[in-house]
Amino acid sequence: MRRRNGLNSIYVFGLFQVSSGKTVVSKALCRGLTNMGLKVAPFKPRSGHNIWYQRYAFEECRREGRLFCEDIIKLKKAARCSLPYEVLNPVDALMAPMYAGAFLTDSYMRGLYLMDADTFNHLLVERYTMLEDGEVRSMIFVNAKNLTGRVLSDKDYIFKLTGKADKVSSIEDVARWASVFNRLGHCSISTCRKSLEEEYGVVVVEGFNDAVCPELGVRYKAVIGVGPGVAAFYDPEDFYRVIELKSIMGLDPKGLRSKEILEFVKPEEVVSIPALSSIDLRSLDVLSQRLGEVVGATLNRLE
Repeated sequence: MRRRNGLNSIYVFGLFQVSSGKTVVSKALCRGLTNMGLKVAPFKPRSGHNIWYQRYAFEECRREGRLFCEDIIKLKKAARCSLPYEVLNPVDALMAPMYAGAFLTDSYMRGLYLMDADTFNHLLVERYTMLEDGEVRSMIFVNAKNLTGRVLSDKDYIFKLTGKADKVSSIEDVARWASVFNRLGHCSISTCRKSLEEEYGVVVVEGFNDAVCPELGVRYKAVIGVGPGVAAFYDPEDFYRVIELKSIMGLDPKGLRSKEILEFVKPEEVVSIPALSSIDLRSLDVLSQRLGEVVGATLNRLE
């Protein structure tokens, strides 16, 4: 992989696939470093959220006829950043739960559980945003099969969303879904990231679940693995040396998860994260103070 410095970029990934606490730590970093006078931008390269379980984010998307994830709403507020959500979150998928009512009526419960096990059957739409000659352009890909009532959808919203897109296409199966990301993901993520680096002194990159390499060739000044109660700081060069070795072995770096590399690289510093109350989480300034040791350890690694 070609080496490329990410300026003062920070990468936060999950030690576990779910509920690691990445967004809480990323919010604390965004607000804490901003309060120190640094110009900070959050970056969520790829994300997915649910029309039903993350209703607050969806309602905001619905009002504006746009698509962006819940995490980037929180991170943008924490960093006091003015850039569009789509640039801060270039790839986002909207998922939906299966509508059990459709299967109960047809007495086809076995089919419900079979379909529920396939992630593609939950996809409604996915957006790819890229910068071309300074212009923000978005492509929307629709899983038309999920507009037939088998999942909890919103046709009016999707019609509004696709009407604003620069290009609309369909995704027929999981192979097509993967090929779209392989074709457009790098361009979307890299063009948006470069625009942030040109304007902001610090970029806080929150990864997708426990993925360890959101973009090939990019180096960070701080690499932080997060789990309940802990933030582990890794030497960026040691971290990416393991990813490079895995790549030489034939594994796709973009598909690597924390469990596949962390047994080969030891943290250079481990910082405890205190248990947080609802009061701590309600105020971004309080949150950054409560996680002050994590913010300080990160600051020490920046230029």
